[in-house]
Amino acid sequence: MFIRLILQGLAVMSLVGLMNTEVMAGTISGWGFKCCSSGTATIDLKGVPNPSTRPTIVVGNANLKKVEILCKNPANNGIFPGNSFDQQITDANILDGGDITGKGKATINLIYPLNRFEDSQFCVNPNWQVLPDSAWLIDIAVRLDWFECNGDATDGDPCTDIDVNGVKVFTIDQTRIIDTKNIDCSVPPGSMRDADGKPPHQITYNCSLIP
Repeated sequence: MFIRLILQGLAVMSLVGLMNTEVMAGTISGWGFKCCSSGTATIDLKGVPNPSTRPTIVVGNANLKKVEILCKNPANNGIFPGNSFDQQITDANILDGGDITGKGKATINLIYPLNRFEDSQFCVNPNWQVLPDSAWLIDIAVRLDWFECNGDATDGDPCTDIDVNGVKVFTIDQTRIIDTKNIDCSVPPGSMRDADGKPPHQITYNCSLIP
């Protein structure tokens, strides 16, 4: 079992430009992204500490660089692409015993759903209708950060807390980062929508590590 946060458009904390960072033993050892009606990342980790005594969290800050929807003109039932757009979204996974796959190893998932972006504001004409399940994530860049948590463990969640404004925030030690990876991914050439305008499912992105 894992716990997931999905934070959109919310500057909970800065994960870039970390100063005086101590790199801990451990590595983000593998990754794979599948598309296209949502972005699903499977992340492999090595050097994983015991989640019960040293809780950690993987945070994936994603730049959905190109999302495309289809819209219907109700006047003639014509189907047209909407305006391509980009969005920022964050998903995070707190490691627990269910993620452990072997000694010091774990696999976790991050998911970037797209149905929230099926909005007529992205149509050429905002009075047009968005085709359900037509959102297609074409390009994505993700910064993966693996941190140790330092919050109050007595409530069963040492990696997040509620601040004075009632907002859920990460409680992590930004100076004790375990590993960071920057990944850029895009759909394979030749990927196409089906006859109903829905994007393909379970296609593996072409991904590259950004130095």
